[in-house]
Amino acid sequence: MSKILGRPRSQAADDAIIAAATKIFYKQSYQDVSMEAIAIEAGVGKATLYRRWANKATLAVEVLMRQVIQEKTEYSSGNYRQHLISNLMGLRDMLSSEYADVIICVIAETQYNPELRTLFDQHFLKPVQAIGEQDLKRAIQQGEIKDIVDHNLLFDQLFGLFYYRILVVQNNICDKDIYAIVDAFLALVGINNSEK
Repeated sequence: MSKILGRPRSQAADDAIIAAATKIFYKQSYQDVSMEAIAIEAGVGKATLYRRWANKATLAVEVLMRQVIQEKTEYSSGNYRQHLISNLMGLRDMLSSEYADVIICVIAETQYNPELRTLFDQHFLKPVQAIGEQDLKRAIQQGEIKDIVDHNLLFDQLFGLFYYRILVVQNNICDKDIYAIVDAFLALVGINNSEK
């Protein structure tokens, strides 16, 4: 009979840590947040926290991914345009919120921390892209989108502007901009009624 080493991981502790980190990252600048403050807010020991997340950046990536999932709208067949608009508005709101500081700091840290860059890619960028890819494939299957260009290039065009304008030049994106971006995207790859 094999021996089980250590205690089983507590889902309640995980949830308390994520809730605490989400709250603190929203209220304070990323630089001012400490792992100790998160542990205190979550009601767990620092050892419990560090067993799950090695540092503040890895915990921040988890918080950001959960925010994306929470903001995502479900794609309903025949309405890909509205689906894109809703998701881009959610992204805009997230990048314009207090979490923008967290995103900027984590991205900056990935530039000199290869381990964090890999984690950010595997646990944030790739899952976000996978969500978009799944919806795009469904829109192609439903006949709303032409499958004519590289999907990565499409996503770069759709989402690149958001990261550049909000995180780099720090200018807002209004609803009218989002409608224009989506309509330009659909003008390139959309299938109009006459083509169906």
